[in-house]
Amino acid sequence: MIRPLKIICCCSYLLSFLSPFVNLIVRLYLANIFIKAGLTKIDDWEATLFLFENEYQVPFLPYTLAAILSVIMELLVAPMLALGLATRYSSILLFIMTFIINYTYQEAAENYYWMLLFATLITYGGSFISLDFLIKRRFCRLYTKCLCCMGSYCSKTKQKL
Repeated sequence: MIRPLKIICCCSYLLSFLSPFVNLIVRLYLANIFIKAGLTKIDDWEATLFLFENEYQVPFLPYTLAAILSVIMELLVAPMLALGLATRYSSILLFIMTFIINYTYQEAAENYYWMLLFATLITYGGSFISLDFLIKRRFCRLYTKCLCCMGSYCSKTKQKL
């Protein structure tokens, strides 16, 4: 007879094992969307400026600045997200951009879906399949718990941070 507790433990282990791969898929999925949008914008810059001037109506920003910031976000921040570099910060920036798109230009169900995925990345970070993990592993090695790991002292010098 199979014990239910053993089944639950096996399922939990499997889900924990798959979690970083799901995180990677989510990052690549979202980055792909924004990178394609950025490439489309730089492909015809005049059309992009026209759209930002007449169609998108970003509040509080001149249309040229809004277009430039949009392209920077899509072609610089989105690849960072794909690589897992500053995952939480990249996710925050793209979340804000999606929020602005949703409430100033076009309210769509997919925007809410993307914001939910960004919120998940903000909460959990890049997992161990990311540059964040490699950087943390390299530079936080000296610390039993460092500031980025929510700790308070250095194991090497035994000083409070």
